[in-house]
Amino acid sequence: MLLPLGKRLLVKAYKETKKQSVLILDDPEPWKYQVIEVGDEVKKLVKDDFVVLGSYGSMPITYQNEKYLIVEEAHVLAKVT
Repeated sequence: MLLPLGKRLLVKAYKETKKQSVLILDDPEPWKYQVIEVGDEVKKLVKDDFVVLGSYGSMPITYQNEKYLIVEEAHVLAKVT
């Protein structure tokens, strides 16, 4: 697994599906991300937290055919509880 350094997080887009009648609607843009790994200097977030990110400041990366983002802790706008 990738382990981010310093105040960085490894996150993955979390897609929710909503059922209405027989239709399943997917959000086109993910707004919620799951924290996969945290750097050793990250203080307020832990693995498996859900967060909302800003539009900029993330680095997309593909590792073992999975898409992730590496993002600075400062670019996290909110923690989803």
